[in-house]
Amino acid sequence: MLSRSLGIPWELSKDQPFGSSTIYIGFEWNLQLLTVSLSAPKVTKYLGAIADWHQRSRHVLQDVQSLHGKLLHTCAVIPRGRAYLTGLERMISLCTPKPFLPHRPEKTIADDLIWWHNVLSSNLTTRHIRVPPNYADISAFSNASSSFGIGVVISDRWRAWRLHPNWQSLGGKRDISWAEAVGFELLIYTIATIKFPHSAFIAFGDNMGIVEGWYNSRH
Repeated sequence: MLSRSLGIPWELSKDQPFGSSTIYIGFEWNLQLLTVSLSAPKVTKYLGAIADWHQRSRHVLQDVQSLHGKLLHTCAVIPRGRAYLTGLERMISLCTPKPFLPHRPEKTIADDLIWWHNVLSSNLTTRHIRVPPNYADISAFSNASSSFGIGVVISDRWRAWRLHPNWQSLGGKRDISWAEAVGFELLIYTIATIKFPHSAFIAFGDNMGIVEGWYNSRH
């Protein structure tokens, strides 16, 4: 082995032969089926962690963080599982000021862990790997001006809307970021009404926070 002749240590227990299916960071990646799933050892380990949790009626911060971290890792293949972590996340906030003081978990955590146990036990820990689409640049832009309004441009087409004179205080306190967010949303709605020979597009906004929010599905 080349690495051995160079004196480079190699962890053989973690070595895997080349193939269309491999385990990496606790997930089994199947390149033929284009799927990713939680590996069998991880399923067993996480079910054991849930069982250990039920053995004690009170938990310190490290206990909560450990179980939360394992289940959060699983959310990469079970996205809907994020909705069943909120109880543990509230408990982390509760335990943080006194990390060594045992706390009794709220009742919702027990229900959440039943859901997790059922999912991990039912072989429903597989997710399809989506092939990245080919994005089309249709010259789509949005912008907003606090003194005027909102405008969008798509190729050689444009549309503008004037903001209400009292838009910054109408129904609540708003700043330019709100107007930028509305502008970007109107841009997306407008793109959806135009028939393009593409299914995925590049859209440009003027506010990095708004663009990143859309990118992270926080719109």
